[in-house]
Amino acid sequence: MSSIKAQIYDYFLKRSRYGLTEFFLKILYVFVCIIFGWFIILPISLLIPRRGKYIIFIGREKGYFIDNVKYLFLKFLKSDVKEYKPIFITEDKQEYIKLKELSINVVIYPSYEAIKLLLTCPIVVVDHDLWVFKLRFFLLYYAKKIQLWHGAGFKYIGILKIKKEIQNPILRLGLISLYRLIGLIPFYDIFISTSEFYTKEVFKKSFKAKSFIEAGYPRNDVIFRDIEEIFEEKLYFLNTDVEIIQKSIQHKKEGGKIILYAPTFRDSGGDPLNDRIINIEGLNEFCKKHAILFIIKFHPDPHFKYPEIKYSNVLSYNFKYDIYPLFSILDILITDYSAIYTDFLLTKKPIIFFPYDFHKYIKDDRAIQFDYKIITPGVKCFTQNELYKEIIGILFKGKDMYMDKRREILNQTFKYPDGKSSDRIINILLKQLEL
Repeated sequence: MSSIKAQIYDYFLKRSRYGLTEFFLKILYVFVCIIFGWFIILPISLLIPRRGKYIIFIGREKGYFIDNVKYLFLKFLKSDVKEYKPIFITEDKQEYIKLKELSINVVIYPSYEAIKLLLTCPIVVVDHDLWVFKLRFFLLYYAKKIQLWHGAGFKYIGILKIKKEIQNPILRLGLISLYRLIGLIPFYDIFISTSEFYTKEVFKKSFKAKSFIEAGYPRNDVIFRDIEEIFEEKLYFLNTDVEIIQKSIQHKKEGGKIILYAPTFRDSGGDPLNDRIINIEGLNEFCKKHAILFIIKFHPDPHFKYPEIKYSNVLSYNFKYDIYPLFSILDILITDYSAIYTDFLLTKKPIIFFPYDFHKYIKDDRAIQFDYKIITPGVKCFTQNELYKEIIGILFKGKDMYMDKRREILNQTFKYPDGKSSDRIINILLKQLEL
């Protein structure tokens, strides 16, 4: 029994961002939502026909207009489909005002209008698993659900993550049952995958869906387009760090090189700067010497305070924003455990991996599903000086030992590396609507 208690503590309390009191208040709130959802909302929604002529899009976190939902929404606006209107749902008032001013169909949640839309919409499109909170799982229970997801990586996710972290079979079964009860393991009509490999080895094992379809990610379509051409379509640069993108374009025109460093978040906290693994002053001098613009983008974690960086050649990209339009002019990506490297494979450019805390990360943060050395097609660095050596070798000596390996992982990760993912998914939506 003590072992089960220890696992409960480790899974819920130790990993929680809240204190003990706040944690139990959250539990009480979830319990109330379960009762209200199953016994009041569901019976009502069963009686309401889903005949609305619109498709609901729900963004990540509080409903930010970013990532796959954003790019599919914008593509849908440009499509020939006139019978159905795309509507974006957000909880963030600033986001609502911003989108409203740009004449984007947006509704604030919770509100009477939003609840009415959720109860009558035929299809909802999401790219994360937190959309279920605040009773949305129950309001959308009878809608067709399209899950775009947000990364083809190597970490355990969904059901697989629970199975990996909870060894006791009784507790594991109980937790999965609880998650299903509150909607954290919903059943999707369609789950969008990137390849047959990821469908079989990751997504089918982690999520429940009627069908898994390899179509690719809408956010990656911009990688195949000229960045200045995209700039003319202002909506595509909504929620991007426009100032840094403009500096990058100018730096590239002047003959400089651009490197993106995108470390992932750590459940146990910390990052390369706070962990003092990288000396920014030294990095800036190195970049000035070699005409490199070094951009750091931290993982979008609203609970963590990242250091602000503003040097001549080392800049921090707003971690809340999209960075995908910048991919086409980058020269190197540096990352650690983030799935961003699989997106970057589409550029066919070099990747450096910087897993300076590999053993700690595996032990305290996230278990890895595949062999890290095999699934990551790039040199591994563990110190700042090693990074310098590899950067110089790649940028100025033509050293690229992982070209074939990147191509192999690219073919394994993406069935269609062609920049037409949004078109394929829109066709899927139309079939669901029987148009």
